[in-house]
Amino acid sequence: MPKFYAENVQRLKRRRLRVRRIDVCYWPTRFQQGSGLATSFELDCEDPPDNAKGRNEEAVLLLKDLEETNSWARSGFRLFFGWFAWQFTVNAAAIGWLFIYKSPVPALARMVYAMFIGWNLLGTIGTLLVHKSLHDCDLRIKEVIERLTQDHRPVDPSWKPRSAIPLQAINAVFIFCAVSTFMSMSFWTVVFVTQSR
Repeated sequence: MPKFYAENVQRLKRRRLRVRRIDVCYWPTRFQQGSGLATSFELDCEDPPDNAKGRNEEAVLLLKDLEETNSWARSGFRLFFGWFAWQFTVNAAAIGWLFIYKSPVPALARMVYAMFIGWNLLGTIGTLLVHKSLHDCDLRIKEVIERLTQDHRPVDPSWKPRSAIPLQAINAVFIFCAVSTFMSMSFWTVVFVTQSR
């Protein structure tokens, strides 16, 4: 059983859709199997019909757009969560230090509290903006898939183009991130107000 599973996994990896070369001699476009991502495209036909050439060039541009949009979404997602992990760690360390610190509060403590309030406010706004950006990437990927498959849609009316971005999971994660940064901002605001008295 494990050998059969490993063979299927290898076969699936080999069959991943990678655009290497697009043949304009006939439509629909054929995608050649290969490894790696496409960085250049070759046209095989010397004298293709104008209509097929135009559709093929559009398909090439749409595939490139799809790849770039997906790449930007992944990069933004990774960058955001790296930043969020850093912010969450610093907030937790500062809150822990605040509860174990027994000496008199330094004079500049209010400025540090104000800095944490601003930082968490910007974090909440940034979380919402990154979520909106990922949502826009998802819509763009769906639009590109629709345009690529408009001539080759299945007969099933319930079929809809799906993006590679798991929007439901991302929504849950971003709600958690926005709520946690907002709660941190609220905590530092309460500390700032109580220390002002």
